Amino acid sequence: MSMKRDRVQEIRRLVSSRKISSQERLLDLLKQSGFEITQATLSRDLKATGIAKVPDRETGYAYVVPSSGQVFKPTQSPNIPSENVLSVEFTHSFAVLKTHSGFASGVATFIDSIKLPEIIGTLAGDDTILLITREPYTKSQILSSLRYYFPDLEDRS
Repeated sequence: MSMKRDRVQEIRRLVSSRKISSQERLLDLLKQSGFEITQATLSRDLKATGIAKVPDRETGYAYVVPSSGQVFKPTQSPNIPSENVLSVEFTHSFAVLKTHSGFASGVATFIDSIKLPEIIGTLAGDDTILLITREPYTKSQILSSLRYYFPDLEDRS
C-alpha cells in the first residue's frame, strides 16, 4: 500500500471510531499512529475523502465519514441545515457565501460533492466560502441553483 492510501485509511478509521472536533486533534492522533503530516495535507485528504465537519450535540462539531455511495439530494439532509447558509455576494467570476461560524468547510464540501455545473470549485474558511463560478452562467442562474439547496439564501450583491 502507498503511504497516502495508508494515511487516508487511518484518517477514515479515526474519524469513524471517535468524535474528533478539530484538525489539530486529528493531526495529533495521526502522529500517534506514525503519520506526521501538515495541516494543509490533512485538509486536502479530508476534502478528497468527503469527510466533513458537521454540527454535533456533544462536541459542537465533529468530523464524519460519508457513507459509501452517498449522494446528496435536496430532500436528503447533507448534515448541514440550510438555515446555516446565510448570504451570497457576487463579483466578476466569484461569489462569496457566508455561513454561521464553523459551517463553511462542511457546506463547501457539500457544494463540491453535488457538482453544480455553474461552480468550478470552492475555498472555505470558518464562515466564508469563495465560489469560483463558471462562464457563461449568469448570476441569476447561479443563485437559482444555490437556492435549490439553500432556499433562504439572501443575495447581498
